[in-house]
Amino acid sequence: MKKIRLFTIICSLLVLFSCSKAHFQELNVNPDQSATAPPYLLLPNIAVSSFTLINPPDPGGASLRCHQTGNAQQPYVEQFWNWLQGDYSTYTILLQVHQMKLEAANAQEPEYDGVAKFFDAYNFYKTTMLFGDIPFSQAEQAATGAYNPAYDAQKSVFLGILNELDSANTELIPFSNGQSPLTGDIIYGSSSNDVLQWRKLINSFTIRVLITLSNKTADPDLQVISRFQKIYNDPSTYPLFQSNADDGELTYSNQNGNIYPLYKNTEVTRLYPDSAFCTWLTTNKDPRIIAYFSQTANSIAAGKLPTDFSSYKGIDASIVTTTAADIFTETGDCSGLNIRYTANPAPEPHVAVGYPELQFNLAEAAWRGWITASAETFYKNGIQASLSFYEPYENLPAGTYQTASYFPTYYANPVVAYNSATALQQIIYQKYIAFFYNSFEEPYFNMRRTGLPVVTVNGGGMQNNGKLPLRFMYPISETQTNAAALNAAIQSQFGATGDNINAIMWLLQ
Repeated sequence: MKKIRLFTIICSLLVLFSCSKAHFQELNVNPDQSATAPPYLLLPNIAVSSFTLINPPDPGGASLRCHQTGNAQQPYVEQFWNWLQGDYSTYTILLQVHQMKLEAANAQEPEYDGVAKFFDAYNFYKTTMLFGDIPFSQAEQAATGAYNPAYDAQKSVFLGILNELDSANTELIPFSNGQSPLTGDIIYGSSSNDVLQWRKLINSFTIRVLITLSNKTADPDLQVISRFQKIYNDPSTYPLFQSNADDGELTYSNQNGNIYPLYKNTEVTRLYPDSAFCTWLTTNKDPRIIAYFSQTANSIAAGKLPTDFSSYKGIDASIVTTTAADIFTETGDCSGLNIRYTANPAPEPHVAVGYPELQFNLAEAAWRGWITASAETFYKNGIQASLSFYEPYENLPAGTYQTASYFPTYYANPVVAYNSATALQQIIYQKYIAFFYNSFEEPYFNMRRTGLPVVTVNGGGMQNNGKLPLRFMYPISETQTNAAALNAAIQSQFGATGDNINAIMWLLQ
């Protein structure tokens, strides 16, 4: 089990940057404190900041955006597809990553530089996926006075991300013999060879980035397919996840500073499963619903057990909030979010990049013909891995829906069993189920890329003409502090359309 061991000393050493210019801030040095710090002191905070995927009072943006859940407490723009500006909070993390690179160079510890490059790529990926063009090449230069960074084209950002990931893997190869554990590693620190684990994470994440570029395979600069094949065909140089034990995840515990973000969070007490999502899980006897949601009050009163799939009911997430609230509070015939998410300080890890996702991405690549392999094998592996991940959280008697024995029954269902005619829909939908409350905005990013799954939008509550927004508008702070660069980026990308949630970024063209 990967455990978080947060060091109390990092609280005074990690925060080297103060906000002044929309997250592209000036380095402030405390005269009473050393201007340098070993890179291992920076690593824990970078890892926590990067892999914390739900930030209260956010009730789970991706889950609402993709209609896995709805909220009967108040109308959230995520659920009704009318969000506007995002934020640049990732740049605060990136400035810490930049400092970690400097300290790694000062200490002559290149293994920390390799890990820092992963966090660079990971946070830039999240940011460009939300907005489009972003500051990239000048983004970490605030310490040298570059407070108004230029915006890089999204294609250039993706090229930079891919190159940085490749460099990170290469830089860590000499340290992958189990003899050089990383001090301060709260992600893989319990592993006998944590550097090798980081390389698996780096390459598995690269697979995600390349699948994200599935519409850009004809671009000669990106070389999407050949990059994918290089990784897949050379596992000794590019190791990938082999099981759930390899997941890049943040593990919580019942300790201050290390508690699951939704613990005692009242914002999620009226979350309910979308009726279509719930019905699919119950009709197909998918035990993950037991980990995700609670039984209805009526089913409990009737003496039904959690193993009875008729115990779970949802509400159409596209209906207006007041109607959903009436159903949720008055009928007793609607499930809520499983109480473990709010009652347990450590209900499950936050998975940033996981083995089930990797298997589904490999299945998609095989389906697309990028690699010579069985798409069905990867598809089955992904389902089994996801079922196994959630099995401990279903809290069921021994022998009930255990993956090893139950999977053949589950997979015998024609709706679940791989079908070449509907394979992409099946792969994406199973990934959609496996992404519940993890992997940041990947459910939304996949829906935006593929149009799958198709969710209900006819309930009367939807805005934006019932169209899934394609991006976030740029932060208001940028219009105040970096307007010239921002306006140039908006004009070059979207022209007369302007900064709009329906504007089409390069990735989707």
